Amino acid sequence: MKKILTIIFATSLLVSCADDFTEIDPVGSLSDASLQNATGVDLLLTGAYSVLDGMRNGGPGADWTKSGDNWWLDAISDDAHKGSTDGDQADLLAIELFTWDTTNPYFEGRWQALFAGVNRANAVIDLINNSDNPSDFSVQKAQAQFLRGHYNFEIQRMWVNVPYISDENYAASEFNQPNSGPIWGQIEADFSAAAGALPTSRGGSYSEPGRPLASAARAYLGRTQLYQGKWSDALTSLESVINSGDYALNSDFSANFRSSGENSSEAIFAIQFASDGGQSPQGNRGGTLNMPIGAMTGGMCCGFYQPTIDLANAFQTDSNGLPLAAWASTDITNDYGVYETEAHTPHSGPLDPRIDFTVGRRGVDLNGFGPMTGKDNIRASFTDISGPFVNKKNLYTAGDDTNRGTGGWGEQRTGINYHILRYADVLLMAAEAAVESGNLETGRNYVN
Repeated sequence: MKKILTIIFATSLLVSCADDFTEIDPVGSLSDASLQNATGVDLLLTGAYSVLDGMRNGGPGADWTKSGDNWWLDAISDDAHKGSTDGDQADLLAIELFTWDTTNPYFEGRWQALFAGVNRANAVIDLINNSDNPSDFSVQKAQAQFLRGHYNFEIQRMWVNVPYISDENYAASEFNQPNSGPIWGQIEADFSAAAGALPTSRGGSYSEPGRPLASAARAYLGRTQLYQGKWSDALTSLESVINSGDYALNSDFSANFRSSGENSSEAIFAIQFASDGGQSPQGNRGGTLNMPIGAMTGGMCCGFYQPTIDLANAFQTDSNGLPLAAWASTDITNDYGVYETEAHTPHSGPLDPRIDFTVGRRGVDLNGFGPMTGKDNIRASFTDISGPFVNKKNLYTAGDDTNRGTGGWGEQRTGINYHILRYADVLLMAAEAAVESGNLETGRNYVN
């Protein structure tokens, strides 16, 4: 009898327990309600910005496989070699040689990083949409739409037929969406919405240079339209940026790739890197392999991302300074196959001066470290797929130690910003749209 009474009593206790006794909110999590204020929304938005460089804590894959500056995709073009020795980063060599497969970690890393960006932007939009006063956060929502447009643009142009994850999909955890076709329409919609709600100038609470202006959204909208061959629409969008007065070309071309020229008149939208001379987790972690080796620069790592002879040849000009029509059939004088201990005379023919702010070549100053000494700065052997040149644009200048961050295994992490969009890009895109629309003289003027 005692056992029966005990069972009945225990059962009655279980039945009478309130639902909230067994349903406990996850410890350490934040509810939407706690974030639906200016501080909470901005913190979540900062997370959406932070993955622009492709990095996130605990994210899979090596830093360089998901880099936000897309440097390794240049190895597919005629502008750059993978660099280093052929056996170093064999997966990237496969990309350069067009022998990759779907398991390649570079593609997988970039895919995951970009969809992480979409996910974070959607989280901001969903939070704002479900707040008591969404209109209070219209500028923050526009920034999230701009960022979602950027991440989806990168996804679209790499994979073509891709899934679109909306903020409604995010809210319902419906991530398994079909890749039924291009998503250009959704990307355009995000940039159009952002252009209509973002501030037109900086100041007050919107003074941070890393945040886009309305004209930046129009520039990206024009870029999106250009990719679709919507020449007239693209020209209209891009000319609105040109006529806005928000941007201008730098008088010093090299300033675009130096810490002293960051967020200048030519910068439209850039990844804001920062370095403190130490391990610099906010430095360019994705570009850590891309420094020349050799004693003259202090022993950097690791000799990747080498400019090609094709890129160097494209800087050839005639005696009037105009591009050489036959540049592809004539190599500039170079020291390929020549060791640093052997004599070499640099090219003496006319060249566009921008070559020496782009391509590091023997006998010419290497960002203030002195004349580039040759093969001792190049990790690859003469039998590797490489060349005689080193990368300059992401290399900090001599003495700029504040931008010489060093990671845990000695790699460099520069604090030099990466331009996602420059005013020069807008002018050249407008020129292309004008020419394709039959406005040849307009196109010529933009090029010049």
